[in-house]
Amino acid sequence: SPQHFLDVTQGAYACALFYDWLYDEISDDLKDMILHALTTKVLEPSVDLRYEHFLRKVNNWNQVCNAGVVLASICLYDKEPELAKAAIKASIERNRPIASRMFAPDGIYPEGAGYAAYGAAWQLAIISSLKTSFDDDFGLLASPGLDCLGDFIVASTGPTGSAFNFSDNTLRNAVWPLLYTLA
Repeated sequence: SPQHFLDVTQGAYACALFYDWLYDEISDDLKDMILHALTTKVLEPSVDLRYEHFLRKVNNWNQVCNAGVVLASICLYDKEPELAKAAIKASIERNRPIASRMFAPDGIYPEGAGYAAYGAAWQLAIISSLKTSFDDDFGLLASPGLDCLGDFIVASTGPTGSAFNFSDNTLRNAVWPLLYTLA
């Protein structure tokens, strides 16, 4: 369903983690099926201009979609190196300016605290996977305001852990591990 790439990339993220974490436990047939699906359903559409608008959105979709593409690309790096490199490069180029706009200048995320936590979790997935795989975050960790995001989340939640009314946010205490990671 490349028409709704958010769903595709969330599934890709799950498949990539499954593939990586259980690599020694799954059959070669299952590995091949996962890699084929990641290639045809994620990487190929991610470099297809018909679907690129999902990867350039100026909202949490940018982080979610590009995280799924990056993780899928890392899984396929050995088997499809040129496609994987192109997809990673494109995801970084699409994510960097949007992340800079979303978090800048002082961590106030335009979609509120709940989406801030959601978007930042996916942003950190991109950064962590790149850092782990290539020993480089390609400048994404230096996105202006990302280092202040925790201040915004703390300031926009009440003592119960719920977010103040802001758009359609549904944050409740789930953000604290994210804040530790950012710290």
